[in-house]
Amino acid sequence: MFISKAMEVFITLAQERNLKGAAHKLCLTVPPVSRMLKNTEDWVGEKLVIIERNKISLTPTGEKIYQDVLPLYLALKSFTPRKSSRLLTISSPDIHTNSITNLINEVCKDFVTQISVKCSDYIRDDDDFFISFDKISAPLHFSIYETHIRYNLVSLHQLDARPLNLEIVAGKEVLLSKDFQRELQQLRTEGFNSTLKQIDNGKLRRTLYYSGKSMEVLDDYDLKELHGDYFTLRSYHQPVYIYANNLSTHKRSAELVANLDERMKRHQ
Repeated sequence: MFISKAMEVFITLAQERNLKGAAHKLCLTVPPVSRMLKNTEDWVGEKLVIIERNKISLTPTGEKIYQDVLPLYLALKSFTPRKSSRLLTISSPDIHTNSITNLINEVCKDFVTQISVKCSDYIRDDDDFFISFDKISAPLHFSIYETHIRYNLVSLHQLDARPLNLEIVAGKEVLLSKDFQRELQQLRTEGFNSTLKQIDNGKLRRTLYYSGKSMEVLDDYDLKELHGDYFTLRSYHQPVYIYANNLSTHKRSAELVANLDERMKRHQ
């Protein structure tokens, strides 16, 4: 009731950076969205967005208005009627990985049923939290926390009984990380000539591991789930960046940050 449709259209266009995507999110067709944008630009007296082949970029004036209006928009939005059971939103481009899922379960251990996880390559202004293996640019109202996940290269075989060319299986997020590549290079200097195989299916990786045909890269969470003896060849730390929305009104936001602070102290 406090937010005008014109403001909502402009903010949504700035967030989605796509005309059709914004219209879909607003439950409108493209023509009325374009009309409301033109009316806003006429009222301001300047061009706010540039549309090229359905893609949107903000002009300098549009960017300034967006940054100025966004905090007010989010504050007003918190007064709009919505279900009291709104879920805490956590987005990540790596949401499909075991490691991020395990991390979320740890820091949200007391309210894991009250969160909504989404796959997204970038931070949306109304996300409560965003988690990434890579450091990225974030809106001004987000704070960044850096923690880490320990990964372990494990084998069923002892070092002196294992072939030096035993295959290493891991998910894409591991194989592409600079930290893993650094450890792999060190293994190469020690005589290991193992091939790498990307398998994003955790169950399939585990089947190959238990067959003795491969080594696996596991985080500390999954390491605890292994059955029987195993041998750790290498361990390393992978940075993880968590972005927290300072304007979030969700009652669980402060609790997640407190859990994250506690985790960071334990892993110092």
